[in-house]
Amino acid sequence: MRAALGRLGFAAEGQAAVANADNGGQGLNTIADVQMMTDFDVESMCTSIRRPGGTIDDGHGNQVPNRGQSISVIQEKKLKLMVYFCKHKKRCSDNCTHDMITEANVAAM
Repeated sequence: MRAALGRLGFAAEGQAAVANADNGGQGLNTIADVQMMTDFDVESMCTSIRRPGGTIDDGHGNQVPNRGQSISVIQEKKLKLMVYFCKHKKRCSDNCTHDMITEANVAAM
């Protein structure tokens, strides 16, 4: 899933925040996970990534506010289109793989 997010313009930190299940990531790893999401779920996930709350260690043993990761409005829209693309493939009984998630395919939706 990280490669698919990269093709949609997500930096490595954004990919990790969406796909990793550890370190506060959202754990969005499979096409089935994507197909279960709604627009509201995508909005909630992006808000949680942008403003996770709590504190983190700054590397020097000090606790500092967790500022989260930057996800632009355009990237949020691409995530919504990715969800729609994957659901569309399922409705049409087409196979959907991570390799099919490209900016061109998602934008065509």
